[in-house]
Amino acid sequence: MASYKKITLPDKMHPLALKFVKGVINQFDSENKLNSLDELTFYSLASWLSTFIVCSERVEEEGMTITSPRGQITLSPYATQMKIAQSHLSVLTKEMGLTLGSRGKIKAVANITEDSPLAAFLKNGK
Repeated sequence: MASYKKITLPDKMHPLALKFVKGVINQFDSENKLNSLDELTFYSLASWLSTFIVCSERVEEEGMTITSPRGQITLSPYATQMKIAQSHLSVLTKEMGLTLGSRGKIKAVANITEDSPLAAFLKNGK
């Protein structure tokens, strides 16, 4: 197993996936959010991202469909795995705050400056 900043990562990863995951780990570390309890999440992110990239490259080279020896056209197994990996990546990136939408929600909450009606009531006692 490979390791980066005490986070275990898969040995065989696509170089682009490794670069991305190291960047995410560095970002979490700089914000003091890096926790060894999240090791499985980083491992899953690295594994699914690598799978997605490899399958994407194969689909780009070979196409979305394959022809069986009998002449039947079916969806490429790489396209199927790519779809599964994309689904897992979508969930992981949202949970980790790595999507544009999830980052926007975090910033929107952090930028609220006025008191809510409940906070105003509790503050003023009215």
